[in-house]
Amino acid sequence: MSNTNLKFIRGILLGFLIATLIITTSLTWARVIYGPVATLGPGDITSSLILDGTIVNADINSSAGIAYSKLNLTGSIVDADIATGANIAFSKIATGTWVGAAIGTQYGGTGQNWSTIAQGGIPYFSAAGTMSVLAAGTSGYFLKTQGAGANPVWAVAEDTKDTLIASTDVMLNAPTDRSTAAGTYTKLKEIRIDKAGTIRVYQNVAIQGGTGYAYIYKNGSPVAGTEHTFTSSQVYNDDISVNAGDLIQGYYKNSGGYHTYITDFQLRGQLASTGSVIQD
Repeated sequence: MSNTNLKFIRGILLGFLIATLIITTSLTWARVIYGPVATLGPGDITSSLILDGTIVNADINSSAGIAYSKLNLTGSIVDADIATGANIAFSKIATGTWVGAAIGTQYGGTGQNWSTIAQGGIPYFSAAGTMSVLAAGTSGYFLKTQGAGANPVWAVAEDTKDTLIASTDVMLNAPTDRSTAAGTYTKLKEIRIDKAGTIRVYQNVAIQGGTGYAYIYKNGSPVAGTEHTFTSSQVYNDDISVNAGDLIQGYYKNSGGYHTYITDFQLRGQLASTGSVIQD
């Protein structure tokens, strides 16, 4: 090998050694200045090292497994976030105030605000798709249908048709005007009842002067709680219990020597005429 070739090879080797020395020295000084280079481990980057707003929606992969518990959603979900038709379990609604309209009958509601309906009212359809309320009826009555196209009503139960129930229906009437100026009770009206139960005794009374008195008797004895004192025209309604064959009587008097008048003396109940007027 010629001297020229040896010099060339020595030059290449010297250059390689110098380059190696420079690279090694640079790395050594880099470690001195910047410290050793280490691999990042779990927890090395904390939230305090991330500026607010640095990570945006585009930085999060669509398949990222972010636990639901890590999302602070208090007050974040608004009406617009809930899709129409979303199935939200009723148990998830803790509190709240109804702000919508009444739910229509086409969705299983009533279409009505029934917050003031009294106890005993019965809901029913008063027209196609329209709901109404039938107010509570008389004690002992039952709910009776009147067929298609008609509203239900309260009616007398079949098993009580032979039992009198007081009502506003006139059964028997003794309408003749009669009067007395006596200072002691005098019988002016009398009706026999042929059914047992409860009846309403209606009296329309007036006076010429002084103080008038009216008292209901049954079979010649006064009925407690039915005596009335009056100084002007009055109408009285008293419900009393009766047995078949009882005589219901109207007794009257006046404390001033003037006339006390009785016109209509009626027995009222839910049955048709069941008895007879003895003294009109």
